Amino acid sequence: MSLARRYLLWISYDGSRFPEMAKGGSGYGVLDFLTTILRSSFPNVGERLKSSAASRTDRGVHALRNAIIIQVPLEYGILDQRKDTLLAEWNSIAEQCKPKALQILDFHTVSPGFSARRNVSYRCYKYRVCVALTSDAWQRFKEKPSLMHYAERDYAWILPPGFDLYKAQQACSIFKGTHNMASFFKHRERDRRKENEYPSAIRHMRHVAITGGEPRCIDDADHAFYDFSIISTSFLREQVRRMIGIIVAHAYGRVSRELIEWLLKNPHPTNFFTRRLLIAPAQGLFLENVVYDNRMFTNPIPYHIHTWDNELIAN
Repeated sequence: MSLARRYLLWISYDGSRFPEMAKGGSGYGVLDFLTTILRSSFPNVGERLKSSAASRTDRGVHALRNAIIIQVPLEYGILDQRKDTLLAEWNSIAEQCKPKALQILDFHTVSPGFSARRNVSYRCYKYRVCVALTSDAWQRFKEKPSLMHYAERDYAWILPPGFDLYKAQQACSIFKGTHNMASFFKHRERDRRKENEYPSAIRHMRHVAITGGEPRCIDDADHAFYDFSIISTSFLREQVRRMIGIIVAHAYGRVSRELIEWLLKNPHPTNFFTRRLLIAPAQGLFLENVVYDNRMFTNPIPYHIHTWDNELIAN
């Protein structure tokens, strides 16, 4: 009998330290590193240890709190009973091998019918921008970076002077509510050819806003920091970065309100590049949280069928 138990892990990671988040790329992604750490606690578990992310972030994107579902054979015991020991062990390994890159925050048992992706109530993203306030400050960033620039380079989009906060706020308001977000969807032609049915691009934006931000560690009077906050149950591939890209373009007067509205009213994945619009770089984006109704952990509605289910019964 090959029985297993499922757990939801909460992790944070620095996206600048990994070539990708998901498995199947270089072999050195966030999930690859996490799975290798976990396997060190379960001798000979091999491929019987399964893992899957609630949110697959793009290369260079950071996470303050992402959820990972794992499946561990029951022969290794009930992990909740030694949670503190395992967390200390795993985080010690992570720190030794790749300091400050990954932290395992917590874990707990979940029902076999729980889906880390589909039982989500909502996801929260933050995007950080650092705006030079003068032409001299912008030139210094390009020609002779300060310590602040070194601190922020991998964690914010550093922008030239001319950013209009009011225009950015107005652009944010356009996205609130339910829209077909296909114009902000990275949906490659080769993927479209493979699909029998076009995936739904309807998304409800619960919250899209910009507020004053803070430097990571070094303040600089010649720069202003802002945080974009975007909340929705789910997002399309690269959707947040494309939204931020066009909001920032509007803040600089390069894109009109009418164009943003047109993209929402005429949804198609090719629109973004045919209009030569820029995607916000990955380094400013942080997955802040993946939020669930706690009742879903033990009594998920709906009860999902998982590709790992065949390993919960005798082989």
